[in-house]
Amino acid sequence: MTSAREMGQQQQGESLTSRITSINMMATGVAVLLACVILVGIESLFLRGSMLDDLRVQASIIGDNEAAPLVFGDGEAARKILHTLGASPAILEADLLAANGIPLATYRQPGWESGGNGGEEALSAFLLPPFVDIEQPIDLDGQQIGTLRLRASMRPLYRRLLVYAGSTLAIALGVMLGAFLLVSRMRRNVVHAEQRLRFLAHTDPVTRLPNRHAFNERLALAVQEAELSGESLALLMLDLDDFKLVNDSFGHPSGDVLLAEVARRLEKGLRHTDFVCRLGGDEFAVLVADPEVPGAAVHVARKILDILTTAPFLVGSEEVFASTSVGVSFFPQDAEDAHELIRNADAALYAAKARGKRTFELFSPGMNLCARERLNLEAHLRRALEHEEFVLHYQPQIEIDTGRVVGVEALVRWNSAERGMVPPNEFIPLAEESGLIVPLGEWVLRTACAQAAAWRAMGLPPLCMAVNLSARQLDGDGLEKLVADVLAQTGMSPEWLELEITESALMRDAQANAELLERISSLAVRLSVDDFGTGYSSMAYLKRFPLSKLKIDRSFVTDLTTHADDRAIVSAIIAMAHTLGMQVIAEGVETEGQRDALLAMDCDLLQGYLCSRPLPAEAIPRLLAAGCVPAWAVSGSPAAPA
Repeated sequence: MTSAREMGQQQQGESLTSRITSINMMATGVAVLLACVILVGIESLFLRGSMLDDLRVQASIIGDNEAAPLVFGDGEAARKILHTLGASPAILEADLLAANGIPLATYRQPGWESGGNGGEEALSAFLLPPFVDIEQPIDLDGQQIGTLRLRASMRPLYRRLLVYAGSTLAIALGVMLGAFLLVSRMRRNVVHAEQRLRFLAHTDPVTRLPNRHAFNERLALAVQEAELSGESLALLMLDLDDFKLVNDSFGHPSGDVLLAEVARRLEKGLRHTDFVCRLGGDEFAVLVADPEVPGAAVHVARKILDILTTAPFLVGSEEVFASTSVGVSFFPQDAEDAHELIRNADAALYAAKARGKRTFELFSPGMNLCARERLNLEAHLRRALEHEEFVLHYQPQIEIDTGRVVGVEALVRWNSAERGMVPPNEFIPLAEESGLIVPLGEWVLRTACAQAAAWRAMGLPPLCMAVNLSARQLDGDGLEKLVADVLAQTGMSPEWLELEITESALMRDAQANAELLERISSLAVRLSVDDFGTGYSSMAYLKRFPLSKLKIDRSFVTDLTTHADDRAIVSAIIAMAHTLGMQVIAEGVETEGQRDALLAMDCDLLQGYLCSRPLPAEAIPRLLAAGCVPAWAVSGSPAAPA
């Protein structure tokens, strides 16, 4: 979407370029014509000199032949010799004079009258000399005995000069025409290249929307116009919810298809006065310049939510439901310049996502405090790694039909010196975004394996130690070596280590991850898929991975007793996993009804607050020593726990 002002500037630039090109071509033409004139002048001098030389040679030859007639006064012989000049059409007349100046013989070209004729008069009219005169003295034994006078016409010279000038001008015009055509073609190519570069510089190649560069230019212009007119301007920042999950599950090409479809719906659904652009990734922006701001901006925000959620998007052969969160900021109510307007819209967007996504938020001053708090939290998180402020808690995993504790999941907790206990849902996403999850994940793996080895050294029965891996750890190099080194350094038996990978991380690069997990599996380490059911994978995909366990996401367990759909899904997952030889564990089990339903579906393991909350390391030996397992599990029947 290009504004009239931008189009005018572009047309002015093209008009200026056209004028400069025309001036250059005219200057080149003048220079070529001037060069032609100079060349013709030089050729004229050359031809005149050549003609004079020829005349002098002829006069010398005739003079030598006329010496005898002059001595003897033989006029007839002299006339015959002069008439040999008839072979030279340029010579108009010739006079042979004796030493006393009396003419002995004359020659006149037929049709020529002394004093000129029409042709010579015409030349005189153009200020051109019509003829040239030559006097050649005739000597005998060192004494002048006579004089030969020749008059030659300049017309042959002018004809040759005219032919030369014409050919030179024709060549010059041909060169100019060729240059003009070449320059015109080059100019068209340059204009096309400039348009292409302008398009690439201002257009997002995936969505064909204006890009961040075009957005910054338009926003600066819109803010300037709003300042002059006194009207308001609204900036809406959009971020697709869970877009990373689409990229991880279907691949980046499919993600690009979704982005293009989102852009198409936005362009089609919004007003032509609303400026829509893609900032990068899954971020979009909409500028709303309307006299009725902020009411118009709220209407646009609601319309955006509506047009993106009314129908699924078709990505390949899959239907994908997409939603967005929207942050809205106003100028000049919320910001004094474009930079502050963007920052405030971002803060409102972050607040919308924190509120649960699929909604919009209007900026309020308190939101900047939340953004600064997030930056402070990241800084504290980096220091926490250096100061060893993290601890591991372990949540028991229960064998559902015996009630026996067969494993634990290592869950990281942050005991901040300044903030106290920080909830995982606050710092884990931040660690993922900042990349700190990689060193944090390595610390968790080392600490958990060391703790498992320590429990074995205390004489406790072996427990399966489940450790979560992040998508960033899978993407990086050296995970296989890290696992092998940790096992060797801690002395933990590899068959009791279980690495959990989320379904979305597993499908991010299925082929590469399958090869990586095969190598890790060769170390005798167990592998399981976490949060199954939240991504876009299927059992057919899971067959490609060396998995031994499948963990059903808590979202299906929560409504297991109230929603028939969830019961059907969980039952199907358990049956298919058993068919593939995998154990099934359900997480987030908090009620007896959930436990009973899972037991009836032949689920193997469960984990949740019904059994135990995550415990510090020192509590696990006491739990096992006291035989503290659910009473319902001891009897093997789904009776209420004691």
